[in-house]
Amino acid sequence: MRYISELHEGDMVSEVFLCKTKTSGTSKFGKTYYSLSLQDKTGMIDGKVWELNNAIGHFEAMDYIMVKGKVTNFQGNNQLNIEMIEMGALCEDMIHLAGKLVDIKSKEMILRIDDLEEEINQKERDIERRCMKLLLQQQPVAGDLRVISAALKMVSDMERIGDQAVDIAGIVKKSDESSHPCSDDGCKNARHGHKSCGFFCKKRSGCGQ
Repeated sequence: MRYISELHEGDMVSEVFLCKTKTSGTSKFGKTYYSLSLQDKTGMIDGKVWELNNAIGHFEAMDYIMVKGKVTNFQGNNQLNIEMIEMGALCEDMIHLAGKLVDIKSKEMILRIDDLEEEINQKERDIERRCMKLLLQQQPVAGDLRVISAALKMVSDMERIGDQAVDIAGIVKKSDESSHPCSDDGCKNARHGHKSCGFFCKKRSGCGQ
């Protein structure tokens, strides 16, 4: 675990921070980027997301987010250039794969879903651990307490989304091993589960734009 006060230019970061503020801007080349203020108990650091690609999950100000990036120095101050905001993007990947798997049975897709589930479970543990430390060390009240409570609820919901995708993969795998056509009840349930889970992911956790 690395705290903001311990970061130095050149450090690689993979940590959970509170996204205190989030604004959009346009570079001189006409590309949209995000400017963030990230916070932990030791201080704040500016963050920039220059490449808004599929590795950047949906998030808003006051969300707790897992970020990956590199610390640079800009005008004498540390700045975190963020390359990835995870968990939300992982859930979206799992739902996408589960949907494709219903119609295109692939052992590689099933293995990839299993791998993504392990990643999501680890992210959930990381975020929960950081939230519990905040609760124990800072004893937040009012708005701050509500934010932490919401973060704990959200990561729990997202972990269940991953479980749903694994369940869909299990239904498809069982159907394939039994040589049943994909029109059987199992695959119908899988399609329904994929649609419902994808809708829940967008509405509750912000995955998928």
